[in-house]
Amino acid sequence: LVLRGLEPHIRRTLALADRHKDEERSVQQQLDADIARYREELANAGGEDPLTADEAHSGGVGPLQMSSVQSEWAQDISHRMRKLAAGSGLTGEPEVLHQGYLLKRSTNMIGDWKRRYFVLDSAGLLQYYRSGSKGGAQSTVDLHTATVKVDAEDPTLRLCFRVVSPQKVYTLQAENEQDRAYWMGAIQGVIASLLNNLSSVHSSPAPDRTQSGMNADELEFNVKRLAATPARQGPSGHRRSLSAGDVALIRSLERSEGLTGSHPLDSENDVDAHLQDLREAEGNFACADCGSRLPDWASLNLGVLLCIECSGIHRRLGVHISKVRSTTLDVKVWEPSVVDLFQETGNDFANSLWEGGLQEAELKEASDIWNTSLENAPNVAVSRRKESLLSPQPSPLSNLRKPGARDPAARKESYIVAKYADRAFLSKRLSAMSPEEVQGSLWRACREGNVRAAMTAVVAGADINAVCSDHGAQQAIQAMENSARACAQAVSGGSSPADLSPAATQDRLDCCGITALHLAVQGKTPAVLELLTYGGARLEARDPHGRTPLHYTILGRWDPGAKLLLKKGADVSAADRLKSNTMEMAMGRGRIEDEELFVMLADNTR
Repeated sequence: LVLRGLEPHIRRTLALADRHKDEERSVQQQLDADIARYREELANAGGEDPLTADEAHSGGVGPLQMSSVQSEWAQDISHRMRKLAAGSGLTGEPEVLHQGYLLKRSTNMIGDWKRRYFVLDSAGLLQYYRSGSKGGAQSTVDLHTATVKVDAEDPTLRLCFRVVSPQKVYTLQAENEQDRAYWMGAIQGVIASLLNNLSSVHSSPAPDRTQSGMNADELEFNVKRLAATPARQGPSGHRRSLSAGDVALIRSLERSEGLTGSHPLDSENDVDAHLQDLREAEGNFACADCGSRLPDWASLNLGVLLCIECSGIHRRLGVHISKVRSTTLDVKVWEPSVVDLFQETGNDFANSLWEGGLQEAELKEASDIWNTSLENAPNVAVSRRKESLLSPQPSPLSNLRKPGARDPAARKESYIVAKYADRAFLSKRLSAMSPEEVQGSLWRACREGNVRAAMTAVVAGADINAVCSDHGAQQAIQAMENSARACAQAVSGGSSPADLSPAATQDRLDCCGITALHLAVQGKTPAVLELLTYGGARLEARDPHGRTPLHYTILGRWDPGAKLLLKKGADVSAADRLKSNTMEMAMGRGRIEDEELFVMLADNTR
């Protein structure tokens, strides 16, 4: 019966998907026709086809066929690079080879263009800055593994070219054709010089010792040790703690030994800014369920980072248990408030809740074995006691110990299902809490804006949509009632708003209350709002006077919270029992200083 009821929706969805496919096919056909017409016009004019030269549509990775201007500029750059390599320039600060402003296309969903200042240096790095070459570089591309392509994917784009590397792709636009030729020639010249240097290093015998006083094997060992440190103990903090000598050591190996591979330091520098922020929290450098390095998927409502394999298992659990998103593909999800939620918690904290019982069992098991060895064999050597710890006796949780990154998918799935769906590993402290204690801790955490306490309550089983009617809730309701009446009076020009309708008797006001989402307005912490909404909080929940959490954010003058709820889909047109909607409440409290909030309210009120 349920499937029969869903059948019309399924058919509409399939029809919509087919329509989108047809539209995409027609757009692709139009694009192919435009490119063919462009090539035909170019052939009739006797010009060279940049698409064929660049092998953009054949997928080739051959060298870029340069014009005479680009070739001359590339040769000049290569000559300067050779002079630097022959002299002492390469051992000091890199020399700037070319710099200037270019338009850069953003990698977000909007794809807007921003003017940035680019700098190309003799170390093979292409960097850009927000304004001029002062301050820190916003992003860097290592040209050792990059190539240049003429961007003809969109025939409407003029004066564009792409810098393509394994880590990122820059789509850039020059001010004129000559500027584009100079930039493409300069980058191609640097790439050619870098490849020639690598070829000479591998074809000639390397010196026994480098300028640092170590041979190549010792130098490579030290760099690998430095590169492994951030991945083991947390990328952000250790990356910032590297000394100048450590950095010089890495650069020395790269330049003198030709080791320019993507070790962990380089790969982490290329990670998107929000992903770097996500990994700053404790434990977020590894998957929460199997320990795989550098996870790039996440469960929004659970607040944990996951590897791609565990994320697939989470998807099979259902969205009522885990809402999975990519940290790199779903760019619109990662609002600052969501990033704050993950930074406030982290995998280590979440696992202390979800795996607390398992951790307690492992500690008790080890302690019991140690005590037994002391009682039964007091004269046994310490080494034998330690050896006994390595082979503990079976426990009820032995068959569901936490899996590792290389364990089979079936074992990971059984563990994840037991952890989240069956809630089998909760700590004794959480399991021993009464429903009243759990619910009260959630409401208290929302009032105080305490993200960790709120997550603890949710994991312990608190009902996010339960109604709070304690003394504090009644005070909040009355405060919002006073504010709403003042706003309604201001909007109406000074006349008093209507009295309570007969339906809202005093008995009803005494027995009704507000939800955790209403209470979160008192704490004014966006991360708490994110935790509640991703956990299934009802945006349309109303207090005894008919006011939603959005009304509370407006009356409480918490504009960031109001914008967050509007983005989540809160109803702007919802009116309370005084017949005031959200826009009228905002106007009644005075001038709306937040322009973004005003636009959002106005657009949704129409």
